[in-house]
Amino acid sequence: MVKFNALLSRIVSLVTWSSMLIMVVVLYVLVRLVVARQRYSISLLKALGYSDRQVSRLYLDNYLWLVVGAMTVSIPVSLAIMSQVWRLMIVHLPLGIPFFVTLRDVAVMAGLALGAYAVVRLATSHDTRSVPVTEVLKFRE
Repeated sequence: MVKFNALLSRIVSLVTWSSMLIMVVVLYVLVRLVVARQRYSISLLKALGYSDRQVSRLYLDNYLWLVVGAMTVSIPVSLAIMSQVWRLMIVHLPLGIPFFVTLRDVAVMAGLALGAYAVVRLATSHDTRSVPVTEVLKFRE
């Protein structure tokens, strides 16, 4: 059993980190796209007197709810799928190794997802701050 866990630990860590990297890249591209498409609105808000912090909260903090919603759906679904895959993986082994995930493991998964969101939030906060107030005047001419 120790040998089996040692062999699987590399695969599990590879899948975990690669999925986190994919999540960060997709979320970063999504947020950058929204900010790029909403440059006029961001500039208008700044012209109306909203601070950079308020504009950033309005455009970037809503994605926290997207990440939380995705976690509440994806973690139970992935655990259900993985329990079935686990049964297929150990069907030919002469010993029974149960599939279990502790609350600590679920908390680590949620923490990694929220950490990935925090990294993306920090990386894209510069995009909303870099929109000039004069952007709104370009379309008025």
